[in-house]
Amino acid sequence: MISQLRYYVGLCLPVSLKWRLVRVLPELVNLLALFVQGMRRVWDEDESFSEAYKVVASRSLSDKRRAYVLYSVAKNIVTSGAVIAELGVYRGATSYLMDRATNGRHQFHLFDTFEGLPETDPNYDPFWKSGDMNEPEFEEVKRFLPDERFHFYKGIFPETAKALPEDLTFSLVHVDMDIYQSTVDALQLFYPRMVPGGIIVIDDYGLLTCGGLKMALDQFRAVINPLQSGYDALQATLIQQRTHLEVVRKEALKPLLLELLELRDRMAAGEKVASRRESSVFSRFCQKEK
Repeated sequence: MISQLRYYVGLCLPVSLKWRLVRVLPELVNLLALFVQGMRRVWDEDESFSEAYKVVASRSLSDKRRAYVLYSVAKNIVTSGAVIAELGVYRGATSYLMDRATNGRHQFHLFDTFEGLPETDPNYDPFWKSGDMNEPEFEEVKRFLPDERFHFYKGIFPETAKALPEDLTFSLVHVDMDIYQSTVDALQLFYPRMVPGGIIVIDDYGLLTCGGLKMALDQFRAVINPLQSGYDALQATLIQQRTHLEVVRKEALKPLLLELLELRDRMAAGEKVASRRESSVFSRFCQKEK
């Protein structure tokens, strides 16, 4: 009910006013929390962030709280030569913030249609339609992010991702795609490409109008079962630890796998395993069972 009401109210508002309210209203909530709960506005205490946010305040749909979370995650990347990706660039505000947080040390791969949302599924995304969010102009965003560190992929994702080098891995990926299928495609493509400890930040996770996005992440998380993940009302994170686990599991299974291969070769050669005198993992197991 609330989602439908918000949706229809949004239809009645001019686009420029609607997105301004999206940014301003959360700031009012944060201000209210300051007085009611005594919550510290840590983002205002960080001078480097405050200076960077002033540059993009008029370009961003993220309030300071969400922007500061992303800024802080990027700031903590310590790997030299790390690579960052963003899916859903809009007007380049969050890309700029992540770049400022990392002092311009890293490469960015930026994906967006720059023509609004792609085709949506009304079953998953009833509050979105193709072409929504089509305000940014591609050339204007490129002028705002002119450095060669920023690599743009204009078009429908994941088709545009075919241009990525196959061996490229990522330390941070920011997903701000709003709808179900695009989020599914982003997680399936980038999660296996994350370095150990790499982080995926998914924006709008708790928004009532982004139920498809939330469903996509919940389904994905149920399949991969990451060791670490986090959620709040507006953002979610996944931390990649798959590579380390695979190494541990492979090392633990190596002796068993080697014996399986030996057993296969002996059986293929017509040898009778039971008649061999050598003690093996399988023969000792069978003896214990007897």
